Amino acid sequence: MMARDRRSSCENAIREIWTAEEERGEPMRAEELDPEELSALQEDGLVEVREGLVRLTERGRQEGRQMMRRHRLAERLLSDVLGMDKSSIHAISCEFEHSVAPELEEKICTLLGHPRSCPHGRRIPEGNCCLQAKWVVESAVKPLSAMREGEEGEVVYISTLDPQVARKMTAMGILPRTPIRLVHKRPAYVFEVGLSTFAVDETIADAIFVRTKG
Repeated sequence: MMARDRRSSCENAIREIWTAEEERGEPMRAEELDPEELSALQEDGLVEVREGLVRLTERGRQEGRQMMRRHRLAERLLSDVLGMDKSSIHAISCEFEHSVAPELEEKICTLLGHPRSCPHGRRIPEGNCCLQAKWVVESAVKPLSAMREGEEGEVVYISTLDPQVARKMTAMGILPRTPIRLVHKRPAYVFEVGLSTFAVDETIADAIFVRTKG
């Protein structure tokens, strides 16, 4: 097993390898990693090295996915709930990802409304709570589509990986901390932002996450 005092650095390495494989589509080279960390990962059955390329085993892939999920949920929590600037959340999230229990991870995800992307626009891998999610009253943050007619709140974040949709919503003035009120849901989602009123379809209403009042 990996020595306890090296676990955090080894977990960081797993996350980096996962990112290279899953998001960039290219494995890391062995020389890019610390030799001792790489050896520890091999001994623990998390990676394999062939022809100088490092690839995650199935177990390593699952662990890397969970590390990235915790890291990006932490970024979302720090940015959306605590109001920290995006430029300062990465280092804290690196510490957070090593110490969060699975039960707490799911509680945080539910609290945030099961976000699909981090503040930098990168995908958050889904957890079991996301697959089973039903928007409930206890959730502090929920999509505009789950609000009641007449309900008010404050925009927390936009969850979309489509830059055109993001630009459209920005042009509407849908920005973090902007007051928003849902007028009605049919035949379209009509809401007020400032002195303006807009109508959008369900796809966009699902992407606008709001912290409701009360």
